[in-house]
Amino acid sequence: MSLFKYSKKESKINKVLKMNKDNSSELLNDKEMDSLRSEADKNISLSKKLLDSLGTGKELQKMSSDIFKKNSTESSGIKLKLETWDE
Repeated sequence: MSLFKYSKKESKINKVLKMNKDNSSELLNDKEMDSLRSEADKNISLSKKLLDSLGTGKELQKMSSDIFKKNSTESSGIKLKLETWDE
């Protein structure tokens, strides 16, 4: 028996949180996913080095910065709305 008493809504939220925690833990301990992540990180690093050697590093940083600014919620006027479980 639990030490705490939860409402039905709180119980549903706790089930979702536990499922997400279990899924995240499973992915963190998955050797295939770890290998895939490592390979992707290695390829990204090699691509950055190649672009830097070609002299495009600063240009790409500026483009990336411009894209980030353009897509930020502040400059785009997007109003974020927190939804409840009942919606």
